[in-house]
Amino acid sequence: MGNKDLSLRFESIKPLKSEDAFVPKSQNTLYIVFPKSTSKNFELVLTMLSDTRIDGKINLDNKSLIVSSFNINDTYQANLANTVISFVSGWKGSFYIYNGRKIEHPYQITRVLDCIAQANNCTNHLAHCMGNRFPERYILPCRQLNAYSFHFNKLIPATLEEQLQACSVEHGVDWCPYFDIKNFKKI
Repeated sequence: MGNKDLSLRFESIKPLKSEDAFVPKSQNTLYIVFPKSTSKNFELVLTMLSDTRIDGKINLDNKSLIVSSFNINDTYQANLANTVISFVSGWKGSFYIYNGRKIEHPYQITRVLDCIAQANNCTNHLAHCMGNRFPERYILPCRQLNAYSFHFNKLIPATLEEQLQACSVEHGVDWCPYFDIKNFKKI
């Protein structure tokens, strides 16, 4: 596809009102927003998204941005979102929104999306999510947290569960639809 065809394709994307751009289609909608790019991968990204994943485009600070959305509880869509992020994360002006919250670090998103896709392929996602123990006296509600050191501080006026939930926020896994602090268990 030539530059002229690509420009026509970009121009044919329907405009969205900014206030309508991020109305969730489902409870677990991830929005990937990115600008028109001179990257050699821009055409590939548009092709991957086709018309089914592109919601439209918005103008923000006099820049046209493409809005695409994904239901991350669907394995195919979670994997596709991960692939798109791998291309657009280096493009200036790209950003990501999940349940009304801007997620700053693409690495955290791709790590969690990969984990969600794996959990979706399991008969029972809890077997995937809660598979690790840390330290050996606990079953954590998220296997991603096993990679981080966590120490309960009795001086902080918060329960062990509340401190662990705060740890999940700090490490960017709290937005996973499968994360549920109620699944934390002492052995």
